[in-house]
Order: sequence, then C-alpha cells, then structure tokens
Amino acid sequence: MKNNNVRGVYYVISLTFTVITIVCMLVVSLLIYANYTVSTKDTIVRENSEILKQISLNISLYTKTMMRISDTMYYNVIKKADISDISAGTLLHDLNLIYEGNTDNIVSIACFSSDGDLIAAAPNATLKDGIDVTSQEWFQLANTAVENIHISTPHIENL
Repeated sequence: MKNNNVRGVYYVISLTFTVITIVCMLVVSLLIYANYTVSTKDTIVRENSEILKQISLNISLYTKTMMRISDTMYYNVIKKADISDISAGTLLHDLNLIYEGNTDNIVSIACFSSDGDLIAAAPNATLKDGIDVTSQEWFQLANTAVENIHISTPHIENL
C-alpha cells in the first residue's frame, strides 16, 4: 500500500509540475506575442511616418525646382524677349536651353499669348490640329491669376 501512495504522490507531483509548466509556457508565449505585436505596430507606424516625411520632402523640392524654372523662364527669358520678333530665335533658343537643362522635371515648355496662340515651344514648336488652348482649365487659370507659377491637378496635355 505504501508503494501505491508513493506512486500517487509522484503522479500528483508530476501532473502538477506538467500543468504549471504548460501554464507558464502559455503565459510566456502570450507575453512574447503581445510584445511582438506592439513592437511590429510601432515599427510600421515609424516607417510609414518616415515614408510620409520623404514624400513631403520630395514634393517640396520638386515644387521649389518648378518655381525656380518658372522664375527663370519669366524673368530671364520672357521679360527679355521681343515677342513681336520671334524670327530672331532668341526666345526659342532660351526655351530649348531651359528644357535641355531640366529634362528630368519637364516634358515640354510652351509659351502662349493671352489669345491662345503658340509663340514658342520646346522641344516641339507646333500644336496638333484643332487644339483650342483657351478652353482648357490650366490656360484660363494662368490667364486670370497674377502669379507666375500655377499648380494644377494632374492632367494629360494633348497639345
């Protein structure tokens, strides 16, 4: 009988130790999972914040570059050019220089009169047939606003 009691005590101790071990493993697993979840969430938030900062910086630099190009166009090319004498080629030459120096940022440059007539353009100097720039929103905005630079919503030019 004594042998059965010893086996019963060993059995109870083993069972208790096993249950405590399993409970401890579950608690540790849950704590590690919770810690992993929190750290992953913090990492994602931090990385997304860094991406947004980088995008903001890139947009800011692009806008400043476009403003510099616009200022150069206005003050160093258009104001100095004799629009009435395009045959001299100075305006077209200057437009081509600005275009070639900024091909990473500019697809094309065009100078229009307030009536919508094409004065000069780089790299192409002609418009497609049947194009009426005076009916386009960007042209109307540029004609009514006093500023030198106009930022519009993204759109496709079909000139």
